[in-house]
Amino acid sequence: MSVLMLGLFKSRPGARSMLTPRRFRSHHGFTLIELLVVIAIVAVLVALLIPAVQQAREAARRTQCRNNLRQLGLAIHNYEATTGCLPPFGGGTCCASPSTNGGYLSGIVMLLPYLDQASLWSSVTAAPGQGGVPFYPTFPHPPGPLPALLCPSSSVPPPYVVPPFGSGTARSYHLSVGDSTWNSGAGTFPNRGPFSHTSGETRRLRDMTDGLTNTVFMGEKALFLDQNDVLGTYLGSSPSSPAACRALATGWTYSGSGVIWGHGRFWADGFPFDGVSTLTIILPPNSPSCTYFSTLTSRHAGGAHVLMGDGSVRFINQNIDAGLQTSPPATLATGPSPYGVWGALGSAQGGEVAGDVQD
Repeated sequence: MSVLMLGLFKSRPGARSMLTPRRFRSHHGFTLIELLVVIAIVAVLVALLIPAVQQAREAARRTQCRNNLRQLGLAIHNYEATTGCLPPFGGGTCCASPSTNGGYLSGIVMLLPYLDQASLWSSVTAAPGQGGVPFYPTFPHPPGPLPALLCPSSSVPPPYVVPPFGSGTARSYHLSVGDSTWNSGAGTFPNRGPFSHTSGETRRLRDMTDGLTNTVFMGEKALFLDQNDVLGTYLGSSPSSPAACRALATGWTYSGSGVIWGHGRFWADGFPFDGVSTLTIILPPNSPSCTYFSTLTSRHAGGAHVLMGDGSVRFINQNIDAGLQTSPPATLATGPSPYGVWGALGSAQGGEVAGDVQD
């Protein structure tokens, strides 16, 4: 019986022998066309992703830049509450006789104790003559860049060392001298900004008769990249008007004669008569800069940040109304600004009603 059944099993059509090895189906890899399609898809996704990542990083840098200015605003208010006056634009310690810094020590240096840099401030005050001229190598410079003074959207340039100068490190933020600068025709420099020019005079928050919300205290400037970078440099020349300064640049390169200097090279300098440490509220943001017209600039698209007297931070569009750019600098400390809404935000006692400035 068993033999018969075995015979029947063998005789069935299509029956597989139990002794026959199982056949396996062979597998093939990707074809060249399939690989090319996958690579093309990945390339498209990367091309779409990179701009988004760059935008996210710049948004984070821009937020940090704003926060740095807010911290500087708090430091200014704390300084005024402690000393009874605002720090001078340049000079020595507040409310004292002219210092031994040659009138060059920036008020930003005096804010160090309020920026968690008390030890650095102590090294300045303990040094003979408060360290002396603040852009000499002998000044008590910090060992490296101070993050609180740097906008992360700007790359930090190497220290500027041309004997006898030595800047130590850079800074992005500058105190405003308002909508005025040196008037070569009148031979004057009226103080239309919020800070005193020297430590021999004083300014207080209550002296901002235009209102703290309508007065620019500080702003950023793009740090130096190279000689052909208008945003990060200024031309050492003395044009008679902001329009004449603008005419000295063609595109992103200066076409006028004069030495080209980098912004932010002298972190401790507070000399208000040139473009190294000056911020003038005259030319609109991201315009060229000249010796007496030191413009608000940044690596952000479309404008730059400013700190207002009330501690708020605003982003000023580079297309803001800047009034009559052919007008020479003001000769009086009070009175309306000729430089439109932008100039009105720069004057501390101009008497203007500045228009709304949107972030």
